[in-house]
Amino acid sequence: MLVVDDNQEVGESLAMLLEALGHHVVVVRNWQMAVEQVKLCVPDAVYLDIEMPGISGIEIGRRLHHNPETANAVLIAVTGHSLPMYMDDALAVGFRHFLVKPVRLEDLATTVQSVLAG
Repeated sequence: MLVVDDNQEVGESLAMLLEALGHHVVVVRNWQMAVEQVKLCVPDAVYLDIEMPGISGIEIGRRLHHNPETANAVLIAVTGHSLPMYMDDALAVGFRHFLVKPVRLEDLATTVQSVLAG
Protein backbone atom coordinates (compact mmCIF):
# COMPACT_ATOMS: atom_id res chain seq x y z
CA MET A 1 0.00 0.00 0.00
CA LEU A 2 1.19 3.52 -0.78
CA VAL A 3 0.07 6.58 1.19
CA VAL A 4 0.62 10.01 -0.39
CA ASP A 5 0.04 12.94 1.96
CA ASP A 6 1.97 16.19 2.33
CA ASN A 7 1.18 16.18 6.06
CA GLN A 8 3.63 13.74 7.64
CA GLU A 9 1.49 13.15 10.73
CA VAL A 10 -1.64 12.38 8.70
CA GLY A 11 0.28 10.10 6.33
CA GLU A 12 1.86 8.17 9.18
CA SER A 13 -1.49 7.86 10.99
CA LEU A 14 -3.10 6.33 7.90
CA ALA A 15 -0.08 4.05 7.49
CA MET A 16 -0.42 2.85 11.09
CA LEU A 17 -4.08 1.97 10.48
CA LEU A 18 -3.17 0.03 7.33
CA GLU A 19 -0.35 -1.75 9.15
CA ALA A 20 -2.79 -2.65 11.95
CA LEU A 21 -4.84 -4.37 9.24
CA GLY A 22 -1.74 -6.38 8.31
CA HIS A 23 -0.43 -4.50 5.27
CA HIS A 24 3.02 -3.28 4.29
CA VAL A 25 2.88 0.50 3.74
CA VAL A 26 5.16 3.08 2.14
CA VAL A 27 4.49 6.77 2.89
CA VAL A 28 5.58 9.59 0.57
CA ARG A 29 4.93 13.31 0.86
CA ASN A 30 4.79 14.61 -2.72
CA TRP A 31 3.59 13.68 -6.18
CA GLN A 32 7.05 13.09 -7.66
CA MET A 33 7.85 10.49 -5.03
CA ALA A 34 4.41 8.92 -5.53
CA VAL A 35 4.91 8.47 -9.27
CA GLU A 36 8.40 7.02 -8.79
CA GLN A 37 7.23 4.64 -6.06
CA VAL A 38 4.32 3.36 -8.17
CA LYS A 39 6.67 2.82 -11.14
CA LEU A 40 9.02 0.76 -8.94
CA CYS A 41 6.27 -1.57 -7.78
CA VAL A 42 2.55 -1.06 -8.35
CA PRO A 43 1.02 -1.29 -4.86
CA ASP A 44 -2.32 -2.91 -4.05
CA ALA A 45 -3.68 0.59 -3.47
CA VAL A 46 -2.58 4.23 -3.56
CA TYR A 47 -4.17 6.44 -0.90
CA LEU A 48 -3.91 9.99 -2.25
CA ASP A 49 -4.56 13.16 -0.30
CA ILE A 50 -6.73 15.32 -2.56
CA GLU A 51 -5.37 18.65 -1.35
CA MET A 52 -1.62 18.81 -1.80
CA PRO A 53 0.56 21.86 -2.44
CA GLY A 54 1.59 22.48 -6.02
CA ILE A 55 -0.58 19.80 -7.59
CA SER A 56 -3.87 18.31 -6.45
CA GLY A 57 -4.31 14.66 -5.58
CA ILE A 58 -6.93 14.56 -8.34
CA GLU A 59 -4.27 15.56 -10.89
CA ILE A 60 -1.78 13.05 -9.46
CA GLY A 61 -4.45 10.37 -9.77
CA ARG A 62 -5.21 11.40 -13.34
CA ARG A 63 -1.53 11.16 -14.26
CA LEU A 64 -1.16 7.76 -12.62
CA HIS A 65 -4.35 6.45 -14.23
CA HIS A 66 -3.39 7.60 -17.74
CA ASN A 67 0.24 6.44 -17.61
CA PRO A 68 0.60 2.85 -18.96
CA GLU A 69 3.31 2.13 -16.36
CA THR A 70 1.04 3.05 -13.44
CA ALA A 71 -2.50 2.60 -14.83
CA ASN A 72 -3.14 -0.58 -12.82
CA ALA A 73 -2.76 1.16 -9.47
CA VAL A 74 -6.00 1.24 -7.47
CA LEU A 75 -6.55 4.87 -6.49
CA ILE A 76 -8.27 5.89 -3.26
CA ALA A 77 -8.98 9.56 -2.59
CA VAL A 78 -8.47 10.79 0.97
CA THR A 79 -9.70 14.25 1.93
CA GLY A 80 -11.12 16.37 4.71
CA HIS A 81 -14.06 17.32 2.46
CA SER A 82 -17.10 15.19 1.75
CA LEU A 83 -18.57 17.50 -0.88
CA PRO A 84 -20.05 15.66 -3.89
CA MET A 85 -17.90 17.84 -6.17
CA TYR A 86 -14.71 16.27 -4.77
CA MET A 87 -16.12 12.76 -5.07
CA ASP A 88 -17.29 13.34 -8.64
CA ASP A 89 -13.91 14.78 -9.68
CA ALA A 90 -12.05 11.86 -8.11
CA LEU A 91 -14.23 9.19 -9.70
CA ALA A 92 -14.06 10.91 -13.10
CA VAL A 93 -10.27 10.53 -13.31
CA GLY A 94 -10.06 6.92 -12.16
CA PHE A 95 -10.27 6.83 -8.36
CA ARG A 96 -12.20 3.78 -7.14
CA HIS A 97 -12.85 4.80 -3.55
CA PHE A 98 -13.22 7.96 -1.49
CA LEU A 99 -12.39 8.30 2.23
CA VAL A 100 -13.04 11.34 4.42
CA LYS A 101 -10.53 12.39 7.11
CA PRO A 102 -10.24 11.55 9.85
CA VAL A 103 -10.30 8.03 8.42
CA ARG A 104 -12.01 5.51 10.67
CA LEU A 105 -10.51 2.03 10.95
CA GLU A 106 -13.87 0.47 10.01
CA ASP A 107 -14.10 2.51 6.79
CA LEU A 108 -10.50 1.74 5.94
CA ALA A 109 -11.00 -1.99 6.53
CA THR A 110 -14.04 -2.01 4.23
CA THR A 111 -12.11 -0.18 1.52
CA VAL A 112 -9.11 -2.51 1.81
CA GLN A 113 -11.37 -5.57 1.54
CA SER A 114 -12.96 -4.13 -1.58
CA VAL A 115 -9.57 -3.37 -3.15
CA LEU A 116 -8.19 -6.83 -2.45
CA ALA A 117 -11.37 -8.51 -3.70
CA GLY A 118 -10.81 -6.79 -7.04
